[in-house]
Amino acid sequence: MKKSYLVWLLICWTIFIIGSLILNISNAVSSNKKLTHDLSRAFFEQIEITREWNSNHNGVYIPLTIENPPNPYLIDSLRDVVTTNGLKLTKINPAYMTRQIADLHKISDKVQFRITSLKPIRPANKADYWETKALESFEKGVPEVFELVGTDSNSQYRYMAPLLIKKSCLDCHAKQGYKVGNIRGGISVSMLSASYLAIVKKQVVLIFIFHFIVFVIGIIGFGIFYKKTNSYFSIIQEKNTELLKINKTKDKLFSIIAHDLRSPFSSIMGLSELLLKNIQKYDIAESKEILFAINHSANNTFNLLENLLKWAKSQSDQIIFKPEVVKLEPIVDEIADAVMLSAEIKKISINHLISPDIEVYVDTVLLKTILRNLISNAINFTNINGRIDIVSTINQNLVEVAITDDGVGMSEETLNNLFKNDTYYTTTGTSNESGTGLGLILCKEFVEKLGGSIWAESQVKKGSVFKFTIPVSQKA
Repeated sequence: MKKSYLVWLLICWTIFIIGSLILNISNAVSSNKKLTHDLSRAFFEQIEITREWNSNHNGVYIPLTIENPPNPYLIDSLRDVVTTNGLKLTKINPAYMTRQIADLHKISDKVQFRITSLKPIRPANKADYWETKALESFEKGVPEVFELVGTDSNSQYRYMAPLLIKKSCLDCHAKQGYKVGNIRGGISVSMLSASYLAIVKKQVVLIFIFHFIVFVIGIIGFGIFYKKTNSYFSIIQEKNTELLKINKTKDKLFSIIAHDLRSPFSSIMGLSELLLKNIQKYDIAESKEILFAINHSANNTFNLLENLLKWAKSQSDQIIFKPEVVKLEPIVDEIADAVMLSAEIKKISINHLISPDIEVYVDTVLLKTILRNLISNAINFTNINGRIDIVSTINQNLVEVAITDDGVGMSEETLNNLFKNDTYYTTTGTSNESGTGLGLILCKEFVEKLGGSIWAESQVKKGSVFKFTIPVSQKA
């Protein structure tokens, strides 16, 4: 790495740390302010609910004492009553109750509140300058006011929201000209900011320390990275060499596939040309035999191209994996029917014993590709009048599917090279069917993607059995 690159990295790192520091400090300040705002609003809502309860009960009565004298601002013929046993009671309306609760809160210097109005019945409830501005803004549609007032140690967070006239309020306030929905006044909540700002300062210090540590670690990391760049370059070169080998392997595979595609196409063209020249000479049985051969070659060609496309997609992670719970038997039936024509040409019987109750959790597209390749291989390497069996067994959480043929079998060397991505070879079936082993490589990748495994057992001239496992559904 050039030194200029390192310098630019350090500059970008410094800018990033500074930006993050500013953003996090801003978030800490705004979060604290929001918390204080939410607390003030919650306090207001609790007082408002308490007032509404009192109003809905048309006030409440409490014993008349020195601490609880009659409310001189409440005009009500039933303000003061005496019980049958001589106990004197006085009515507490919402405003009087709010003042008493506020007096209790004066003991605490953290949160204080009071009711206020531009047209108060009680002179002591007259709004101060800040409250007046807030009440005037309510008349203009502002729903609430919250701000930090003052800059010294006695600064306060102040919150205020309007009190709306309700039907139960008209008994006292109708004579002032108020109607339901009008703004009667508001509740002003004050909270000393010192304790909250102290929390913010601690958060800012911690944020700064954290960013400083991260900044230093980053600088050290860039230094170490710069010193070890030369060794990393050698590793990169090794990886490039590996990639070149992989590309050569792919090129080799494509060349094999291109070569093997020529054979079935030549067969199709030759047989179709023969049929065209002699269509009037051949009887129906002879023509049918040639058409069977053309169809068989076409199917082999299609399967080869299908395998090639699926393999290419799997190498580039373009295959979408969508597992679902499905029954195994219908899928095996479908694939067996699809390859039945190729089996009939060679008079091969396909027998499958799959329990109709077995359910598996698989991607059906991948499972069909696996079955089609394995059954087609069995047909290709089974002699005329041969037999293919497909059976399944459940082993704990897996279903084992076995595809057995009585064909030509494989040598130990061939068996050991199956499913290897770096080994490609061309083989010929019992009726000169061509194969490259690509289908088995594809089967291995798809089985493993489904969460299972695949293997083969074989004896020369006695046949082969290919087995693979797939997950059982949770219902099975």
